[in-house]
Amino acid sequence: MRWGVEQGGLAIRVETDFDEGLPEAWGDPIQVQQVAVNLIANAIDALKGVSGRRRVLRVSTALADPGEIRISVADNGSGVDEGNAAQIFTNLFTTKSQGMGLGLPICKAIVEAHGGCLDLTHNEPCGAIFSFTLPVMEVA
Repeated sequence: MRWGVEQGGLAIRVETDFDEGLPEAWGDPIQVQQVAVNLIANAIDALKGVSGRRRVLRVSTALADPGEIRISVADNGSGVDEGNAAQIFTNLFTTKSQGMGLGLPICKAIVEAHGGCLDLTHNEPCGAIFSFTLPVMEVA
């Protein structure tokens, strides 16, 4: 699904790709929502500096390894510099002028407390993909 949004005068094309028939994931819905909102807000921030091409934000879900669901937030923004990628989940590390360096470490702690993993990969040809996994809820 595709649609456009405007955030503070910033036009962004939003795409979703949600796998059908995924099993339910285990997790606190408020905490998982906070992770998703933070990753989406970061993607929007990364798109602010984009000019000369369409700004795209993509949210997707898929079955990862057996027993895990992967939720991904991808953008075609500025990406994460290779030198910063190793520190991006470290407390108080930020690349934003107004950032506190707490958002991604908190997201990582939430995801890991749920038995999942949060990671960063490069989006081709530009941008970043932040993905996290959650365990599938076992049916009794």
